[in-house]
Amino acid sequence: MLTLILRLILDGKALLEIEEVSKYVANENYVTMGSSKEVIEELTLAIKPLIAMIPAERIYEWHDYLEELYKDCIQKNKIGVYIVFVSEFIHHPRFQPDAYIDLLLKNVCRFIDAEEKDLLDKVVSCIQSGAVLPQEPDVIEENLYKEWQNSVAKFVRREIEDKMGIDEDDETFDLDKLPILEHPKGVEHIIKISLYVLLNGKADCRVDAAFNLGIIAKFAPLKNYKKFIIKMAGGLIRIANDKFDDELKISIFRALRRMFEQSGVAMKPMSAPLKTTFIQYSKQTDEVNQEVKDELDKLQKVVEETMTKKKVKA
Repeated sequence: MLTLILRLILDGKALLEIEEVSKYVANENYVTMGSSKEVIEELTLAIKPLIAMIPAERIYEWHDYLEELYKDCIQKNKIGVYIVFVSEFIHHPRFQPDAYIDLLLKNVCRFIDAEEKDLLDKVVSCIQSGAVLPQEPDVIEENLYKEWQNSVAKFVRREIEDKMGIDEDDETFDLDKLPILEHPKGVEHIIKISLYVLLNGKADCRVDAAFNLGIIAKFAPLKNYKKFIIKMAGGLIRIANDKFDDELKISIFRALRRMFEQSGVAMKPMSAPLKTTFIQYSKQTDEVNQEVKDELDKLQKVVEETMTKKKVKA
């Protein structure tokens, strides 16, 4: 049934009868669906409960089918079907997180610049779908929860850099807007996932998480993240003095600087914790990489300037 509905959505036609039930039905007997957006949406919603019912012994067939489904949805201009499918398929009890999360999220995150609201809503919902841990998770669900968020941080960064033309070394960019950053829920989910990865994720993904928080601070409308700004800064400051590599420290200080630049004196509560960081690094002058020093100096200057202002930047 799931296969039939997918074919109905993608091809606009389906067998009048299910083949297993009515063997006599000829393959050329079709019913035409047309291209009604409303019908496609209804059918897309109809596949969600069916995904959980895929028999365990057939899950490998569906794993193998994922990339074909993606290409088919791209070709038929129905990528929303793939994104909804992914949102549910990752929760199948036999889904293999280690093997497939990167593949799926690489495809989903390509659409963080979707101009169509319905499609962007699906992308945001999918990104959030793997970051919800059940009350009594099993080992597979716990692994999905961790690896999903690492992968989100990684591929969101890659797509932001690519689509906005960002060069962090030169601090240049080709675009200053991206649909996902204009989407309040999209910004909220990326912040929450990035904070989780920053504090609990893989070392290389922590750099991606810090990058994402800094980009949100610089490019997202302040109203979309203002209520999270203290948590964002707190997470960054919390690990600033930990023994991570210089790339992460540079990303942390750059993100914090952008938060002070965009949020103004709303960041005042974070000035005291940062003083500890400044003192800590001043004691390690000979040990600190020059690039880290440069970013720290820029941050310190912006903090001092911001604290002398009377108004919060709108």
